[in-house]
Amino acid sequence: MQKCLEYYDKLGIEATGYHFSEDQQPTRVAGLIEQVRPSVVVVTGHDGIKKGAAHDDIRSYQNSRYFVESVKNLRRVVPDRDELVIIAGACQSYYEALMSAGANFASAPDRVNIHMYDPVKVAETVALTDIGSVARVETVVANSITGAAGIGGVDTRGTLRNAMPKYA
Repeated sequence: MQKCLEYYDKLGIEATGYHFSEDQQPTRVAGLIEQVRPSVVVVTGHDGIKKGAAHDDIRSYQNSRYFVESVKNLRRVVPDRDELVIIAGACQSYYEALMSAGANFASAPDRVNIHMYDPVKVAETVALTDIGSVARVETVVANSITGAAGIGGVDTRGTLRNAMPKYA
């Protein structure tokens, strides 16, 4: 997480990170969302699918169920996909379940290992797209490291707001 926070800092994107084990994330995220009030949330950690297991069964995944619960809990607080952008999942996560739960972007459509910076690159694209423009899914995926095998999603309004003059 520290490397990701340093990357956001280099980009000039204000970011705060919280570390919870995957099984704690669903109960912790809703409280944090009300406290921090972010425009973009990344819910990630470690995941994996059991060898030879069914891709369409949540029980086949190590931690996808916790990411799905986290997304659902966040959507209960902020239902609008443009008011709160959610990026969810990890290596080999259950992409379809994460998207159905309300994520804007998720991993991993092809159940591949994603790069540590893939969620950061997705957040970067959305955060640096003007609020009056749409971060097209094709552009977001192209800006990721793993590409379409590792990241998918939906067109999402950008979150960048310009101010004039600048204020604190």
